[in-house]
Amino acid sequence: MNIDIKNTLASLADIFIKTGIKAIKALFMIEVEKRQDWEVGIKTVCKSNFVMTMGSSNDNYQALLVFAMENLSICQLLGQNEVSPQYALDVLGELGNTYCGMLMDSKEFIQSFGILKQSIPTVYVNGQSYMPCILGIEGQLYFKDNFITIRYAIQKK
Repeated sequence: MNIDIKNTLASLADIFIKTGIKAIKALFMIEVEKRQDWEVGIKTVCKSNFVMTMGSSNDNYQALLVFAMENLSICQLLGQNEVSPQYALDVLGELGNTYCGMLMDSKEFIQSFGILKQSIPTVYVNGQSYMPCILGIEGQLYFKDNFITIRYAIQKK
């Protein structure tokens, strides 16, 4: 673990928290609060019904933003009984865009990590991914009775 990054993340904890509060309030017009301290560390598993990932990078850093919500939470957030995977992609993708954009407005964040350019979001619903409608190529490579699926999607800016 890179101690410099760990210390920087810890020192910017309030910025990450306040940015999340502002982004959610701006999009959904609801009040949210921090109930426990945020932890800095390595986490390799994220289990929720809805998981959105969005990468961002510059010449020096690569980042991954993750939003994870249970089905009941996203339904309550949106005031609906049910949320389709496509709608979840739209909502969580917009939240990711807003959060990343607001981070780029933070002088402290930029001084620490620079400006990061974000990529397209992907949402996972109950273990299945829902990617934006972008042209791509996909196929499987098999080994014995198993396979791995590879998908590469690209679009013009």
